[in-house]
Amino acid sequence: MSLLIIESSLNSQVWINEFLASNVGNLADPQYGVYSDWIELYNEGSTSINLSGWSLSDEETNNPTWHFPQNISIAPKSYLLVWADGQNTGLYTDFKLSADGESVVLYNSVGQLVDFLPFGSQNQDVSYGRKTDGSKDLGLFTTPTPGKSNNSSKFFSSAVEQVPVFSVNGGFFSKAIELDIKNLYNTGTIRFTSDGSDPSETSLIFSVPILINQTTVVKARMFYPNQIPGPIVTNTYFINEKFEQRKLPVLSLSTHPDYFYGKDSGLYVQNFKPEWEYPIHLEFYQNDGLLGFHHDAGVQVGGLNAWILPQKLLNIYSRKAYGSGKFNFQIFPRNKRNEFGDLILRCSGNDWSNTLFRDGLMQSLIHDYADLDAQDFRPTSVYINGKYLGIHNIREKQDADYCNYYHQINEDSLDYIENNTEVKEGNLNSYNSMVGLLSAGVQSDTNFALLQSIMDTKNYTDYIISQIFSANTSWGHNVSCFKNRSGANQWRWLLHDYDRGFDLANVNSTGMNWATATNGQSYSNPAWATLFLRKMLENNNYKKAFISRFADHLYVSYHPVTIENKINYFANLIRSEMPYQIARWKGTTSSYGDAIPTLEFWENEVSQLKEYGIQRNAFMWTDLLNFFNLAGLSTLNLYISSTDAGTIKLHDFKIPTFPWKGTYLQKIELTLQANANPGFQFHHWEKIMTRAQSIFPLQSTWKYRDEALAPPADWNSPNYDDRNWTQGKAEFGYGDGDEATTLQYGNDPNNKTITYYFRQNFHIDTISNIVNLFFALRQMMEQLFMSMAKKFIVSMFLHSQLKLNSIL
Repeated sequence: MSLLIIESSLNSQVWINEFLASNVGNLADPQYGVYSDWIELYNEGSTSINLSGWSLSDEETNNPTWHFPQNISIAPKSYLLVWADGQNTGLYTDFKLSADGESVVLYNSVGQLVDFLPFGSQNQDVSYGRKTDGSKDLGLFTTPTPGKSNNSSKFFSSAVEQVPVFSVNGGFFSKAIELDIKNLYNTGTIRFTSDGSDPSETSLIFSVPILINQTTVVKARMFYPNQIPGPIVTNTYFINEKFEQRKLPVLSLSTHPDYFYGKDSGLYVQNFKPEWEYPIHLEFYQNDGLLGFHHDAGVQVGGLNAWILPQKLLNIYSRKAYGSGKFNFQIFPRNKRNEFGDLILRCSGNDWSNTLFRDGLMQSLIHDYADLDAQDFRPTSVYINGKYLGIHNIREKQDADYCNYYHQINEDSLDYIENNTEVKEGNLNSYNSMVGLLSAGVQSDTNFALLQSIMDTKNYTDYIISQIFSANTSWGHNVSCFKNRSGANQWRWLLHDYDRGFDLANVNSTGMNWATATNGQSYSNPAWATLFLRKMLENNNYKKAFISRFADHLYVSYHPVTIENKINYFANLIRSEMPYQIARWKGTTSSYGDAIPTLEFWENEVSQLKEYGIQRNAFMWTDLLNFFNLAGLSTLNLYISSTDAGTIKLHDFKIPTFPWKGTYLQKIELTLQANANPGFQFHHWEKIMTRAQSIFPLQSTWKYRDEALAPPADWNSPNYDDRNWTQGKAEFGYGDGDEATTLQYGNDPNNKTITYYFRQNFHIDTISNIVNLFFALRQMMEQLFMSMAKKFIVSMFLHSQLKLNSIL
């Protein structure tokens, strides 16, 4: 902290008596409830002063913009508090004070300079002002007194700049270490803490080296008489944490223990969502164990409902008030961004009980193949005051800072709207115009062109396809869009909060009808949200483009192979850390979700994500056919002569690997582009025609066994004698009345046979002509068994090498 002390020669009864330019937790303003900068005036005279027409500024100017309201007076020997928060209403100025240093200037009603206090950089919650009310001596107060006298406050003339030197830097150690902290200045005293709190005048004096035999945060600073203590030096020592085996970066958080676990003040122990923001220090260590950064910031519990979880979502605020400014570090390895205002430490919301990466997975799947605004994702092992807190996913915060970095939009030109009516930045004018245009109808190409002038329709198409395929039932209360008010810019949509997506319970629902419903649920698919796609599909050209785009996504970005590969990538990021996460939170419960109980449970949840990818892809092809009354499906397999010869693009989708086999729509025009790698040259295309032929029609005849006892072990062998098996025509079942063959379930309706066996022989003349063989099982189960895990086993013996693809 630096000071600039001047001696005022001004003759005045009203003084700028004290101000706080870095208010972190000193005093929240009564109207807005936030910790804003404040300025205290003092009338040392014996008469009341009417401040009507007077003004305050943060710079010397001939034309100050903020004036006191009419009929505001300050009584003799009294104080008046003004909030410098930029709100520009009442006793709230139109400017904020900079913690880096500037001035506070007071003018009277005729524009004459009354008082002037320049200042240098300021520490958080340390005020600057007059030693006694109205005096000429200026200095610092570690205990600010807004609206009260300075006369009895402890006054400091300056702040210590020296720092202690640690003999060992923070990091990872396989055994206990000895730590020495040195004073290189031969004067002053080093005080330190090991519980995460900041060293104070009552903290332990460091005099001899200390032994650290468990993970510990050590903080130290220099103390001198009559001076504000020096900067705090923080190091975390991770002892025998098996870092090399765990493969994640590590984030060490440190703050006063009461801020997290205090009965009345702790963020982690309340039965309500606390709005408190506390100072916190962050140390980030990369996967290789090297220090990434130190940073001072603020921390607050986040999440609309996720705060209920035992493990909390934490919002990290990098404010100038904490002395550090923005995070200047490339946090996400595959993202060049190296400047962040705020960060989010997510613990996955609804997915906390399942996989811990569902939201990141779904954003990544679409983001890899589309121009969309997603939140980057980096799972991290987090500690608080040396104690393990679990896996948190570091995520970008989608705010004005985000829009500025990725789209170069200044905050004062940004419109940012959430959930149709919530204004985060700017105003609703342009957004309402867009909604009005849609409501009026965009069937004509002229009107659709008007829509495209204010709305990035391709961006929205990819966005809504993502919501549909993911079956994101949280979509309706997580809709965010933004635009630049300057110039011819279009509305774009943001991806976030997919924690309820990819749920097997919704794999055969929440499709096109869900996304265009006029009577949907408010939290999932309200009419105002479905209006966009519903009205846009009334334009025939857009409808064709939408169908084609969805087909491309199903063929590439939402292909089961793409999904499985992406799931494996995300699961592998945290697999080695999961035993520690499970041990930390095992047995904890909440109304919003329970902790993951075992590693086997987690692995099963990961497998269910893969199963969703397979089933959802098949369902969405069918859903598109039915909703748009399309012709049908065909196999589209792509091959290249050599795997390193080049690539193929389907429209603007790069095919990830070869051969690439999948499904595509019939009678839909598509464009394929071959791109040769260096050293190769494209020669020609070859077309291989295939046709689908049903081997087993839906009403075909099967041999079956519906007895309680299992058949011999070789029942699925080609040579097994099934002459004693019953023969019947599909479909099989009981209870519905529409089955062709009724299966017997035994004599006890409360203990029914649950396993049935079916056999069918077929003959193929030329197996080499077959590209793919699919077995599709149409299944209906009693409600009693809907919650039970089902496993269908298909055995097929072929006299050639032919892969069986099972759709179960």
